[in-house]
Amino acid sequence: MIIAKTPLRISLFGGGTDFPDYFKDNPGQVLSTAIDKYTYVILNKRPFDEKIRLGYSKTELVNYVFELDHELAREAIKLFSVSGIEMSTISDVPGGVGLATSSSILVGMLNVLATYSNVEFDVSHLIDWAINIEVNKLNKPIGYQDQIIVAKGGFQNIHFSFQYQKPYNFMYNFKESTIDKLEDSLTLFYIGGQRNSSDILLEQNKNIEKNNDTLRQMYNICDNAYDELSKGNVYPIGEMLDESWKLKKTLASNISNDDIDYIYEKALQNGSNGGKLLGAGGNGFLLFFTKDYESKENLLRFMKYHMLQIKHVPFKFDKHGSRIIFNNE
Repeated sequence: MIIAKTPLRISLFGGGTDFPDYFKDNPGQVLSTAIDKYTYVILNKRPFDEKIRLGYSKTELVNYVFELDHELAREAIKLFSVSGIEMSTISDVPGGVGLATSSSILVGMLNVLATYSNVEFDVSHLIDWAINIEVNKLNKPIGYQDQIIVAKGGFQNIHFSFQYQKPYNFMYNFKESTIDKLEDSLTLFYIGGQRNSSDILLEQNKNIEKNNDTLRQMYNICDNAYDELSKGNVYPIGEMLDESWKLKKTLASNISNDDIDYIYEKALQNGSNGGKLLGAGGNGFLLFFTKDYESKENLLRFMKYHMLQIKHVPFKFDKHGSRIIFNNE
């Protein structure tokens, strides 16, 4: 049996500039962090036959890999040409809530399959395999940041350009004390619901040329946030999140709605000075920045007593990325 543990992620700035249709002509950049919410992929050898059994929200048992309905698992297994296995997935959060669950599961699958196949690999292989499957083989209307951050872990500033040897590159100039202070300033709330992000992302991808100016502004905000954090300045991040969120809402329809806008405005009136909805939009998780302990307590108290449908989800940043936590093969 082999078990992979892979973090989920929170994207702070630059989402949308990591789409290849954007950064083929413009520089892209994101600030993103892995968090201590995880997916788990468990792989075990079938002792008596060469069938493939897959367990997730449903169970599949097939003779051949191409018969699998789960497209991520199908492409991952095809990559390593294995059979006679059982593979199951578990997640700390529901899918479709803006924390990159699909990319996390895919990276976990690739990790256990490569380990099972005795393939020599490192984090860069996990990233490249996952991007190739999701973006190139399955034509998902997504960017590159999710696969990178869940595989590598940590708080990362990632730049995107096809002028690099790889289409992504890492820049890092932060003190640990600054990142700790940023972590303490962020609060996460689950507002409920799941959505298929494909429609929103497809519209956003189609609108890239029209939204070029907006995406450049979002890139610049990300650049400014990087500069402030590099200097050890955390407090401007709230206003920058607010500015970036207002821009993001214009990229496609259904990114936000009246309910989300209402919760967001109430949070700004009760302790927060900026935030955003995570992921493609529609529902899932709202992230808020607070400038000090008192402001954070005010926000938590207000949400607890006045927003009964909202669930506070404590979290920490994850530093490790996808890793094998058990292997007795």
